[in-house]
Amino acid sequence: MPDTYVTMQDVADDMLIAFQNQLKVVNTATQVFDKQFTNGHKDKGATLQVQRPNNNVVGDGATITTILDNSERYVNLTIDQRKHVVLDFLTKDLTLYARQDFFKRFIEPGAKALASVVDLAVADAMCKQAANFVGTPGVALSDESTIWAARSLMNKLGMPYDERYAFISEDMYQNVGHGLKSLFQPALVKDIIEDAMIGRLSGFDFFSTIHTRNHLSGTGDTVAAPAAGFVTAGTIAVATVSGDATLALTGILPSQTGVFKAGDKIYVDGVDVLGNPVYLVNPIDFTSTGKLACFEVTADVNSTIGGTATVPISIANTTIITDDPHPYRNLTGNIEIGGQVYLATARTGAGASVAKTYSVGMAYHPSSILFAAPPLIMPKAIPDAAKGVQTDPQTGISIRILETYDSTYDKVLTRMDIIYGLTVLQDRCVAVLGA
Repeated sequence: MPDTYVTMQDVADDMLIAFQNQLKVVNTATQVFDKQFTNGHKDKGATLQVQRPNNNVVGDGATITTILDNSERYVNLTIDQRKHVVLDFLTKDLTLYARQDFFKRFIEPGAKALASVVDLAVADAMCKQAANFVGTPGVALSDESTIWAARSLMNKLGMPYDERYAFISEDMYQNVGHGLKSLFQPALVKDIIEDAMIGRLSGFDFFSTIHTRNHLSGTGDTVAAPAAGFVTAGTIAVATVSGDATLALTGILPSQTGVFKAGDKIYVDGVDVLGNPVYLVNPIDFTSTGKLACFEVTADVNSTIGGTATVPISIANTTIITDDPHPYRNLTGNIEIGGQVYLATARTGAGASVAKTYSVGMAYHPSSILFAAPPLIMPKAIPDAAKGVQTDPQTGISIRILETYDSTYDKVLTRMDIIYGLTVLQDRCVAVLGA
């Protein structure tokens, strides 16, 4: 007699394997597994504090001159996402299909659909929240040079070298593959383009995904773009200093809706009180990276009737820090009044006013994504044979299966659920902007 599924635990076992095999982005994340998530009573809203790496300032000479606060840093990871997929089949399907055939017909497609939605959510969060960026919005990658630029910026920002990944859109991937023709034999390039086999490139384990973010930026101040992929977006009206999490801007067209949108990437071309350009700081030796201060906009912003705007920003998951010395300093100095803000955008047409999305890929270290998917509680009213849960002992990722029966139509409804949360660390990733 052919092997068949007897209990929902059997289904859960196969479902988890199929689910994890379909993941791309999540499989490169740092999996967070904590006992506080395994008591069977946690639902949406449970929050775990995850410790972040510490930075230190090195002193000179034998005498300690300054003692800095180097308290442990934590980031919140909240389990607040629920996804499910429902399989609808007849009891005759369970009767007539062997286990392998039933898996191919029902379980694997369900696992693929569920994994796709979770992978999309994680990739979208990364692309939206990244503050550091390379590339030109609206301009397609023609070769691997933008990936090299991402590698360089990650090095300058002190990101770990040991394990790095990069994902870009399918269109970007094709362009990069064509750009490698001059480096590899034609047969290998054919495999790269047709089979998505670039593999390790520029220090990254490199892959394509359909889950890159297509971002529609704010309008900025709709004046002429200073360079491809950017528009001016106001000037600094109040000097930005340590502790600031907003930019006060002026010089924007009055009463504009959507001057900035959450997920926008901006940089500021400004100087400190001594007239020196303000750059991002290497967190290891606290030297300038030579990269102008860049930020992620964290909420939608409209301009006032006076042409001003207060823009909430994030840099390295924290506020602007310019104190010297400081273990988490991220800018070389305060940005004085008059600094020009530039918005990354693919808008085209007169005054850069025609809406157009641009693609956002990522170059990152696994520690930039903290992901947790703890087991859901098992309802006591459902018989044991009609429920199952499986948890990967290595990652803590868990899938729950529940079965109900419709006697009117002799139909089995099986729902597969995952509950999860994620946090993105901006100081461990770089957005790759393109078309």
